[in-house]
Amino acid sequence: MNSERESLKGRQRALHPKKARRLIQEACGDAWQIGRVRRIEIVKERIGRRLTARYEVEAGRKGDPLQVMRMYGKLYRGRRGERVSRVVRLLGELARDPIAFPELLGYHPRRRFLLLRAVSGQPLSEVLEGAMAKRAVDRFASSLAVLHDMNWRSRIPIGDSCVLLNLHDSAAEVEVLRQARDRVLASELQEDLKEQFDRTAQRACERLGAPLDGCARVSLSIIHRDLYPEQVVVREESMVFLDLDEVALGEAELDVGNFAAHLLIEDLQKRRRGGSGCALRAGFLQAYRDRRPFSTERLAAYEAASSLRLASLERLSHPERSQLSWPELATGLVERARQCLEAFV
Repeated sequence: MNSERESLKGRQRALHPKKARRLIQEACGDAWQIGRVRRIEIVKERIGRRLTARYEVEAGRKGDPLQVMRMYGKLYRGRRGERVSRVVRLLGELARDPIAFPELLGYHPRRRFLLLRAVSGQPLSEVLEGAMAKRAVDRFASSLAVLHDMNWRSRIPIGDSCVLLNLHDSAAEVEVLRQARDRVLASELQEDLKEQFDRTAQRACERLGAPLDGCARVSLSIIHRDLYPEQVVVREESMVFLDLDEVALGEAELDVGNFAAHLLIEDLQKRRRGGSGCALRAGFLQAYRDRRPFSTERLAAYEAASSLRLASLERLSHPERSQLSWPELATGLVERARQCLEAFV
């Protein structure tokens, strides 16, 4: 087995049906009875750092008959899983209609294993391809505004907010953008495209660091930080936000700008000029503004930063996802970032 994979302690345990059964039982505690693990599938893996697996398990609460359930287990290298488990628990306490989060089944601190119940419903990415796209994006915008308005201060002990919810301010976003710039400059993209990216990234960093409408103080919201259509499940009564590892405190415009950038990237990937992504983006921003005001200048800066970060990710041009090559896709995203920034010269 690859030594890098072995460096993630407990990987074999999490992927072996009999060992995984015991791991799941210990994570759930006495409230659950775990039977046979029918199936294990790796969903996502960052070699040596994090593993996400999907489990099909015979399980039930104590006293109830066993039923086939789907669960997601996350194995972490460090203590990040402990913080994420506390964040999921906090969000579950704060949640109110029309937003919801996955149910936390348990966390095994010694094994660094987080267990969540699978969420039923339809991915927002699929809904946006159909006739109900406009209604779904309106519902999602309203739900996102509810997330950003949640009163987190009433539930986090004084002095604990930075321990539980990391601060991701504009300086942190500038660092993310610098890392994207380093990836591009070290890549095999054409030199002229690298120069365009570099110039645009520098302007975006300047905008992110600019005074906030003349105010020194920023209103902090709980933000998802990695928000795109695949991260949301649509249910009749709610929108469920998935993958809460990056949840932090920051400016709401970061989530709004990131989601807006993702709505447009699919138009590029599918060579759709002025396609559905443009209309959905406009509807999304209007529906969010109807529920909650935002700074258009801060939105532009964060959307530009998101477009540039996406431009640095070669995997988004994989043939299964994109009709454009990486240079073509990156060129379109850099141009989109430039347009965002030029809207507020």
